[in-house]
Amino acid sequence: MQFVLNKIRAFYRDTRGTMVVEFVIMLPLLTTLLVAMVVYFDAFRTKSVNLKAAYTLSDMISREVPIIDGDYVDGLKIVFDFLVESPQPTWIRVSLIQFDTGDVDNPGDSSDDRYFVRWSDATDGEPVHTDATIAAIKGDIPIMPHGDSVLIVESHMKYFPAFNVGLDPIDLDNRIVTRPRFAPPCWEDCNS
Repeated sequence: MQFVLNKIRAFYRDTRGTMVVEFVIMLPLLTTLLVAMVVYFDAFRTKSVNLKAAYTLSDMISREVPIIDGDYVDGLKIVFDFLVESPQPTWIRVSLIQFDTGDVDNPGDSSDDRYFVRWSDATDGEPVHTDATIAAIKGDIPIMPHGDSVLIVESHMKYFPAFNVGLDPIDLDNRIVTRPRFAPPCWEDCNS
């Protein structure tokens, strides 16, 4: 019996091979953590690239002198796709919005303030903005002086993580509001 107890004590105190056992136990955990870090980093990188691409489009349009039409917006979509390099479908929507105070003599009365759509175009079958849809997002549009205009560039991209690490697919939607830099825009209606 003493012999068996001595063997058990010797086995308990023997440290040979513990590094291999620890490595086998820790390898799956370390691999999982590394893959999760790569996936989350890629998600944040993709979100950042998407936002920067939307700002780039907005800046391009704000510097444009009329005329901008549907073909120009389709070309912007090609630029956007090039910048984000997404394997998933994307779309953009460009709108020119004007602010009307209604009563210019009484600027303190905001009851008749409204935004209206001067022009809107979207790619890939997405709906264009109407006065009703702009009224629904008016909290995202800054207050402007009477008759002033802003450009709203919206972009959409779906992000699917490469591995399942608890991150669901994400819709990356951006809405960039920019003031035109040059002459008051009169896009497609300049032709008529």
